[in-house]
This record gives sequence, structure tokens and C-alpha cells, in this order.
Amino acid sequence: MPQPIDFQTEIAKATMAERVQSITTRISLAAQQRQTTEAEEARLQVESQVQDKGQTENPELEADGQQQSTYKRGQQQREKKESPPERPHTAPHGEGEGRHLDVSI
Repeated sequence: MPQPIDFQTEIAKATMAERVQSITTRISLAAQQRQTTEAEEARLQVESQVQDKGQTENPELEADGQQQSTYKRGQQQREKKESPPERPHTAPHGEGEGRHLDVSI
């Protein structure tokens, strides 16, 4: 036998569904607003910080910001030329011997 339809119960179900939908919409909007606010704060924090690169991009500038003299540059170039080129270290390997790395300096 079918159950009779209760008008009050059906209205209450529809009202509760509308309330739940309204609450989820408000929660979603609040989360979006919070995320936007946090992103804006992070952007402002990054913009307000001083970026330290450590060394200058121009190698001719010393740490105090003055240019090196031509004497100093020539001296550095001579030092580079005087240093012996690096040779790869290889170990002799014969029959029956495996490859060994020679790390002697």
C-alpha cells in the first residue's frame, strides 16, 4: 500500500537542500577569497624583499664596485696562462687487471 505524501515533510526536505547548497556556495567563495588574499600577500612580500645576487655580473668590477685596473687584469690573465693545463688521470691497465683510478696528486 503506498504511503501518503506529507506536504510539510516535502517542503522541509526542499528547504534543507537549498540551505546546504547555499552553505557550500558561501564556503567555496570564502575559500577563493582567502586564496586570492594569500597570493596577493605573497606577491607583496616578494616585491618588498631586497634581492641579493652576491656577485656582480660584470667580472671587471671588484667587490667594492670599482673597476679593476688594466695592470690587475693583465696580471690575472698571466696567472691563467702560467698554470699548467690539467691532464686526465689514467691508470695503466694490462691483461688480467681491472681498471683502477689513480688519484695521486
